[in-house]
Amino acid sequence: GVDIRRIFGALWADVRSGRIKEGASTITQQLIKLTHLSPEKTISRKLQEALLALKLEKMYTKDEILEMYLNCVYFGHGAYGVEAASMVYFGKSASGLTLDEGAMLAGVLKSPSNYAPHIDPEAAVNRRNLVLSLMVRYGHITAAEEEEAAKKPLALAPEAETLPSQGYFVNYAVEEACGILNMDRDEIMTSGFRIYTTMDSRIQRLAEEAASDGSLFPENAADGTKVQGAIVVLDAKTGGIAAILGGRDQDAHGLNRAVQMQRQPGSAIKPVMVFAPALEYGNY
Repeated sequence: GVDIRRIFGALWADVRSGRIKEGASTITQQLIKLTHLSPEKTISRKLQEALLALKLEKMYTKDEILEMYLNCVYFGHGAYGVEAASMVYFGKSASGLTLDEGAMLAGVLKSPSNYAPHIDPEAAVNRRNLVLSLMVRYGHITAAEEEEAAKKPLALAPEAETLPSQGYFVNYAVEEACGILNMDRDEIMTSGFRIYTTMDSRIQRLAEEAASDGSLFPENAADGTKVQGAIVVLDAKTGGIAAILGGRDQDAHGLNRAVQMQRQPGSAIKPVMVFAPALEYGNY
């Protein structure tokens, strides 16, 4: 349950980099971290994790530990646990997964924000095929089974084809949390945090509905490219962000035009540069 060689290797890498960036966690240690400890990166917490992992190994079998881990780990798309992930991505119970679907979910675990099939289908398929090749290497399936499963196209449940609503807002909030806590996205999403935001779901919905209404925009370009749009709505009373829409394509993990593009301010600068001086100095 504890890989001593890997831990010392990670410790040496941390010393060389001057910060704690590698964890060297086994599945047993990850289960302990998910269920018993905070996500803080300190040597004392790492020692706690290792000691509790050793105790857990004495109490349960490897299969039992793996089952507990798969029932609480984050698979992306808001799904915690393999049963929830199976329902979200494939619309069926985990007991009904095919070989290629099971390999897909196993591949997602390394980094849901990079390998979840609704975010990057190509990366998810490549990761799935890597899992299948490892299953052959370790004798779990035959080469013929691997070849057949690797040929299957990605087939997600209809609900999994699109990101959840409020995707742009939620992603912006998570990215801000990553910066504040100095953690990566997967750590934030798997550490049990509750993030409270100022989103007004009604305004967010109205913004998304407006963006999806083609009659409000010029026609697409000759090659089919959409005319884009973006908006940030602020609550004038609190200064909080009520809604964010970064584009009309609903790819909330792509370019967020509302917050990532550097643009000329246009008429938005008039209150500062024109109206305020006119009121203060021009007797208007």
